[in-house]
Amino acid sequence: AGFFEVSPSGNPENDWGPGPQDSPYRVQLLATSNQLRNMTVNVTYSANAGGPYNWTTGFDDNHDGIVNDRPDAIDLRTLRGAAQQTLNMRVQYAVAFANTGGAPIGQSRYRANVFVNVTNLTNHQNLGGYSGVETSPNFMQPTFVANPRKVDFGMTIGF
Repeated sequence: AGFFEVSPSGNPENDWGPGPQDSPYRVQLLATSNQLRNMTVNVTYSANAGGPYNWTTGFDDNHDGIVNDRPDAIDLRTLRGAAQQTLNMRVQYAVAFANTGGAPIGQSRYRANVFVNVTNLTNHQNLGGYSGVETSPNFMQPTFVANPRKVDFGMTIGF
């Protein structure tokens, strides 16, 4: 449902509610450490409230030809999905080649970085795809899990 959706009641004044991206809270924390020589560790934590979605009957109750009708006394986007959170981590180690001048590795002409990047370190289930249709067997239930744990290994070479 977007900005140009036809009002189920026929009166746009009845269609005020949270916006599609409404979130009572969003939190993001980032910590970076380079306390070990040539190693950088980044940890990011993100959390946000679940997104709002509509509760609909699944029928054309007002006979306008559009199946977007809500039960009586149910406002726009009154349902909200589960909150989501993710903890990510990246560990990177730098190596210098032919660093004859003794310059810091980041300034060395020839260098390599080896890294591991872990998305959703704790493998927390971030549920989504909620159905707000009363007649659906998935009514008020999530239909997918977003961002399962993912581990990437890699290397970059600079010259």
